[in-house]
Amino acid sequence: MDSTIVARSHIPLRRFPLLVLFLWSGAVALLLRYNLYRVETQALESVRIYARTVFEKDVTYYIENHPALMPRLVSEFRQLEFGTTGKITSSKSLREDNAPDEWEAAALKILENGEANEVSSLETLRNIPYLRLPQPLYARATCFSCHAAHGRTEGNVLGAVSVAVPLESHDASIQHSQM
Repeated sequence: MDSTIVARSHIPLRRFPLLVLFLWSGAVALLLRYNLYRVETQALESVRIYARTVFEKDVTYYIENHPALMPRLVSEFRQLEFGTTGKITSSKSLREDNAPDEWEAAALKILENGEANEVSSLETLRNIPYLRLPQPLYARATCFSCHAAHGRTEGNVLGAVSVAVPLESHDASIQHSQM
């Protein structure tokens, strides 16, 4: 009877290294997943910061220069050089080329209703992953020489500068971490 008890007490000791190995592997796997999540989050924030910078430059061009011509010229150059796209868009666009696509229309509603100050998401455009980020343009007194018929007042969201930044040209770690 004593030999049976001794034999049973050794069974858990033989499995102990396997249990430790299993727990260690689980902890390493969790830490790896968390690290990949942090890398992806930081890389996406880096792209958002870049998109915000593009927005700030565009707003400077639009306000200081001709708002109907400069956005197109700057956007065309940026797309050729960097793959980044940008345009002024509005739910009440004056030009058909500036009309929002489906995603921009939904983002504009959120911005116009004051539900958020910023909207961004990962979207696929022309089979390429992009970070899309429209930033609101607030109506100024100088805007109403062209946009008086929109029924907006100074300080309202008149539209947005919609920026799309290709992820692959920015940070390969975003794509790698999503696999």
